[in-house]
Amino acid sequence: AQIKKVAAKDHARVIIYGESGTGKETIMQLIHNYSPRKDEPLIAFNCRTVNPALLESRLFGYDKGAFTGASADTPGLFEQAHGGSLFLDEIGELPLDVQGLLLRVLEGGRFMRVGGKHEITIDVRLIAATHRDLAAMVREGKFREDLFHRLNVVQIRSLPLREHKEDIPAIANNYWMKTCKARLSAKQVDALMAYDYPGNVRELLNLLERAQVLDETDFQKLIEEHRLTTVNLAPKSAVCYPDNVR
Repeated sequence: AQIKKVAAKDHARVIIYGESGTGKETIMQLIHNYSPRKDEPLIAFNCRTVNPALLESRLFGYDKGAFTGASADTPGLFEQAHGGSLFLDEIGELPLDVQGLLLRVLEGGRFMRVGGKHEITIDVRLIAATHRDLAAMVREGKFREDLFHRLNVVQIRSLPLREHKEDIPAIANNYWMKTCKARLSAKQVDALMAYDYPGNVRELLNLLERAQVLDETDFQKLIEEHRLTTVNLAPKSAVCYPDNVR
């Protein structure tokens, strides 16, 4: 219900808070699909997958001759998403200088390509996501306060699986029916419910896929073996959220 309400206001910026594997990208996709922009482009980009020095050209594009190798005018992500939605995942990873450039686009809807001489006007709905506490980053001087307020219009928290374990049977049976054309037994569901899933839904689906590949029906054994492969990992600390999204 919240997603549909937010989606209808197709200029409102949204930030999705949540741990890895909780379905932030699914929420983003639903916001776009339920919005008036559903037939326009949806461009998704993970901010930590690109060298920080290249972020400006990826976001805003570049003109021919802007730097060595710039052999043609190239639109950036904002231009590609014009009329639709742009999803910036892990936005807390943006360097401060790029944060300033992003703020200018959000304030005026205009920017220049790297090496460009003319401003470009765009109409894009921005959806951001992060596993970080951006408010704490602002206090630490790692995230611009003015950008935080521009982004923090609507907040949606993507819950970790351990906080809604009652959904595990439905998620697991949905996967099992699609892949094995059968429902899980009560014993198998109980075994799945007894685990906390630090990797969230992604980890649950990986376990189910492993069971299918290995033709393993004893899920208690499956999960105990899985624990042995993860026992040396550092404990997953709880993700902190701004007070208004707790």
